[in-house]
Amino acid sequence: MTKASNLTRALLLAAAMPAIARAAPLDMKSAPVAVTVYTDQATVTRQGEIDVPAGDSELMLHNIPLAALRDTVTATAKATSAVILGAVETRPETVDPAVAEQRRSDLVARIRALGEQIAAIDTRAAGFKAQQDFVESLAG
Repeated sequence: MTKASNLTRALLLAAAMPAIARAAPLDMKSAPVAVTVYTDQATVTRQGEIDVPAGDSELMLHNIPLAALRDTVTATAKATSAVILGAVETRPETVDPAVAEQRRSDLVARIRALGEQIAAIDTRAAGFKAQQDFVESLAG
């Protein structure tokens, strides 16, 4: 097993040679570790770690912004044994419309519930304000 880390905004294809049949891509979790903001763009460095079996592997990072410029997506790897990065490419993720609609419905319901919570808090705040005004009128 090798450890691949310090991946920068990428779909990483770690391949020493083309394979006839590939296993399913390995989902790699990563998180931003550095961000540099410029006036017209930003550089985001993400880092993750994953155990990769010997042989050809395809690692996939999700949630990379669609605005990421293809020419700027790069990857590096550190390993306990030799590793060769064969290619780095980007491709848009496809989303099942039913899954997207369910997620949208869940978010709309959550927004509605939060709106109701805010309204309840506003009502309580108005009640406290009325009590404060009453107490101040008695003291005045």
